[in-house]
Amino acid sequence: MSSIKFIWSLMASVFVLISSISSQSAFDSHLNVQLYHSLDANDVTGFTSRGNITIISINLGDIVVNQKELNSKERDVLKRLAKDKKLYRLKAEVVGSDGVKTTFLSSLKACHLIQSALHDFITINFDHNNAVLGVNIKAVSLDETSDDCDNLGLDNFNEFSTVVNLKNIEAAPIPDTQGFIQKLEREKEMRDKGEIDNRSFIQKYWMYIVPAVILLLVSGVTNTEGQGAAR
Repeated sequence: MSSIKFIWSLMASVFVLISSISSQSAFDSHLNVQLYHSLDANDVTGFTSRGNITIISINLGDIVVNQKELNSKERDVLKRLAKDKKLYRLKAEVVGSDGVKTTFLSSLKACHLIQSALHDFITINFDHNNAVLGVNIKAVSLDETSDDCDNLGLDNFNEFSTVVNLKNIEAAPIPDTQGFIQKLEREKEMRDKGEIDNRSFIQKYWMYIVPAVILLLVSGVTNTEGQGAAR
């Protein structure tokens, strides 16, 4: 009898484990991000292939990065961009598991990219449904960056070294507007009855004001981080 209970308990545990894995997989997805960069400051539409990022699992952070080497001509053009204080522009084409393609643009100073010896940090922002909201690039340098790139070279560097960060942006709190309106109506009834609340506006409504302030702050941070422009 105990053996039967053990078997049933084991089967139940396996079922729960399978259900848990299936539930996680339902919210996970596979993504392919094609990277293109512009090394010509005079041609805003001139992008060439840089490589691709394959995200096997968003939830597990399983990522594969493949990038092309820069030839001598491309290195010279990148150095010219830096000396002219121009921007290095990155275009990311995100293709989801449903086949839908979305394009994001991001940029940084070419001078800073050279100072980092082609070490960069690409952040891919997701919403709560794992939909991509933006792709941003940032140079990674151990030394303090400056705008003086006249004496910098890329002779010993011909390939990007990229760290990819997957970041989920959490939904901001929603202010309780309905509760606020109901409280105003109750106070109106109190005034009509001659019952007066002598507390200040902040004391009476802080529980409604604080969530609204947090919402504004979070929205501001989100807009600052989302430098990639979708089109």
